[in-house]
Amino acid sequence: MGSWQQLTKAAQRLSIGQKLAMGAVCLLVLLSIIFALHWAKRPDFAPLYTNLSPQDAAQMVDKLRSAKIPYRLAAGGTTIMVPSKDVYQTRISLASEGLPQASTVGFEIFDKTNLGTTDFVQKINYHRALEGELTRTIEQLAAVQSARVHLVIPNPSLFAQEQREATASVVLNLAGGGRLNQNQVKGITHLVASSVEGLKPENVTILDSWGNILSGGDGEENSLFTLTSNQLDLQKNVESYLSHKALAMLEKAVGVGNAIVKVNVELDFKNIEKTVESYDPESSVIRSEERNEQTSASQGGKSESSITNYEISKTVEHIVDKTGNIEKLWASVLINGTYISKKGKKGKEIKVYQPRSEEEIGRLTEIVKKAIGFDPARGDQIEVANIQFGTSPQPAQVNLKPSPLARMGSGMGRKVLIGIILVVALFFLKLALKQLGEIASSLQPTPSAPTMGGGEEGEKEVRYDPKAEIIKMANEKPDQLASLVRSWLTKE
Repeated sequence: MGSWQQLTKAAQRLSIGQKLAMGAVCLLVLLSIIFALHWAKRPDFAPLYTNLSPQDAAQMVDKLRSAKIPYRLAAGGTTIMVPSKDVYQTRISLASEGLPQASTVGFEIFDKTNLGTTDFVQKINYHRALEGELTRTIEQLAAVQSARVHLVIPNPSLFAQEQREATASVVLNLAGGGRLNQNQVKGITHLVASSVEGLKPENVTILDSWGNILSGGDGEENSLFTLTSNQLDLQKNVESYLSHKALAMLEKAVGVGNAIVKVNVELDFKNIEKTVESYDPESSVIRSEERNEQTSASQGGKSESSITNYEISKTVEHIVDKTGNIEKLWASVLINGTYISKKGKKGKEIKVYQPRSEEEIGRLTEIVKKAIGFDPARGDQIEVANIQFGTSPQPAQVNLKPSPLARMGSGMGRKVLIGIILVVALFFLKLALKQLGEIASSLQPTPSAPTMGGGEEGEKEVRYDPKAEIIKMANEKPDQLASLVRSWLTKE
C-alpha cells in the first residue's frame, strides 16, 4: 500500500473535529509562509528628503514614477521615502536634474550672465541673492528650522536729510516649537545688520512663526524690552542661586529630599548718576594778588593798594549707583520631620512620624539666614515650617527606546521575525504530518507466519517472532549462524 493511500485512509478515519483542526493548522501554516515571504519581499523604506516644499515634492514624485521607483509620502507630503537600498542612488539621479530646487536663491543667481539685463533687474537680483544668503545662514542655527528674510534698501539720495535708512524683517520658524533667548535674538539681529550696508540693529525686526515680536524696530521699545528681560533673568538667577545655596546646607543636616527652600528677592534696578560739588569755606588758598603803589610829588607822599583773590576748595564727585542690588528678600523653608521604627499590633515594623524639636528648628533657621545673607535692617523675612512631607507617586518610567515590535519591523529584526515565523509554521506542519503518519502506521497489516491447515476454517495465524527464530536457528544450525555473524563483523 502506498504512502499516499495510507495517508488518505488515515484521514478518512479522523473525526470531523480532528479534520477541522488539521485543516485549520495546515491553512495557518500556509498563510504564515505566504505572509512571511510577502513581508520578506517588501522593501525597507528610508527618508529620501524631508521638509520639502510642495513644488519640489511634486517634481520628485513625477521623477520617481517615471523611473518606476516605489515611494511613500509622509509628514503631510513634505517627506518622501524610498527603499533604503535606493536612497543614495536616487539622490544622485535627482541632483543631476537639479532637484530639490533651492527654495532660496543666493549669489548663484549671477552665475549666468545675461547681456540684456537692466539695472533695475540687477538690483532686484542682488536683493534676492542677499536675502537668500541670509536665510541660509540663519537656517544653519540649531534652534531655527526655517527662516524668511525681507530687506528694504532705499536708493541713495543726493541730499543727506532725504536719505532713508535700510530696514529688515526676519520671520523664524523655530524647531520643535522652542524659544530663543535674548542673546540668540541679539545675535541674529547683529548678523543681519552686519551683512547689509547701512543697516542698523535697531532697524531689524524679528518675529517667530506665531507673530510674536522677538526684536522690535523701535529702538526705545526694544531697549526697554531687552532691559526688562535681562532684569527678569537676573532676578531668577539670584533666587535660584540663594535657594540652592541654602538647600545644599540643609540637606547635609536633614538628608536629601527632606527640605524645600524657595527665595524671592526684590532687586534695585534704578540707574542713578549724580554729581556732587562741595565747598569748604575754612580751607582757602590765594589764587591771585595785585599790588599798586602811587607816589605824589606835590604832596611828597606815597600810597599803596593791594588786591588779593582767594580760592575756596571745591570737591566734585560723580557717583553712579550699581543696579541689581538686593533691596529685600523673602525665604520660605519646609523641613520634614524624622521617622522612628515601631512594632505594630501584629509585630510588623512600621514608621512613625516624629516632628523636630523647637531647638533644632531654630538652629536650622540660623543656618538658612547665614546662607542667604539675611538682613533684618533691610526688612528681610523668613518662614521655617516643620511639616510632614506627603509621599508622591513615583513618576512612570518613560521608555525612550523603541518597542521590541518596532525594532522587529525593520532591518535585521524583520529577517529574524520572518525566520521565527517559518520555523514555527514548519514545526506545526511537522506535528500534523507526524500525527497522520502514526494513524497510517496503525492501519498497516502486521506480517504473519505461514498458516497451518491449508485454508481450513479453524486455521490460526501465528505472529512472526524474530527472537524466537534466532533462538531456533542457533539450536538447529549453529554453524550457519556463527558464519553469518562472522561475515557481519568482517564486512567493511
